[in-house]
Amino acid sequence: TMLARRADSEEMDAPRRATMLARRADSEEVVDVDALLAEAALLREEIAEEEKLVAAAAETLREARAEADAARDADREARDAAKAVFKAVRKRETVKKLCRNENATRVGLVLLNDNANTRKGVRAALEAADVVDAEGVMMRAHRTGAGLVNEFGDLEVAYDAYAKLNDAKLNVVLVSCEDGASRSDLEALAELRDLADDLDGMDIMNADGTDFNAAWKVLFSGVAVLASAFFVSLALVAGDLLGGALGQALGGGAPPPPM
Repeated sequence: TMLARRADSEEMDAPRRATMLARRADSEEVVDVDALLAEAALLREEIAEEEKLVAAAAETLREARAEADAARDADREARDAAKAVFKAVRKRETVKKLCRNENATRVGLVLLNDNANTRKGVRAALEAADVVDAEGVMMRAHRTGAGLVNEFGDLEVAYDAYAKLNDAKLNVVLVSCEDGASRSDLEALAELRDLADDLDGMDIMNADGTDFNAAWKVLFSGVAVLASAFFVSLALVAGDLLGGALGQALGGGAPPPPM
């Protein structure tokens, strides 16, 4: 228990001016309370200064972390933007390559009939790709061999539509759209593209590396049909001649009289 005494007993009526003394009850040691209070006040000031320094250091650390996070976010955004630009360029270049026209600015996506997919599966894939009139496009491809899915002025959107249907295992072809080209022209060109792929990648292009115009497409289509009919007829005639010769050789008789 601490006991306080006035230094001068005659000044008991002036407590603010007296020196306070503390004495331990057990050891009778006299302690200067004012000095302790002064040291305590000084210690509190030092602690306050230390707290200010710690707070300032913490704020500096937070600012440094915020700057580092901002720099990291900015770097990530820059990389993402660069990737987006690269992807966009690659999509446009892929579309131009697929439609075989490096100057293409508008393309058509055509669905071709095949023997692998069912009508139900084709319709479901078209609907999943948000194709307008999926039923009509599917039936046109089924009945005529080709159905125009849509025309695109944005080559990136064209690529996305092509990728969705191609990933669904549909037989789709991209063709360049020219001024005045009708749906039938685009569908005919798509079928020729498919035929060209079957013929070891034969290019249907003119000397400038661009697509034929609509008139040339129709003419080329007609020539292709006539050529196919001619070769089929030639094969049949050759088969008849070979069959007759083989029969004569095996039968040993005279050849039949000419008609």
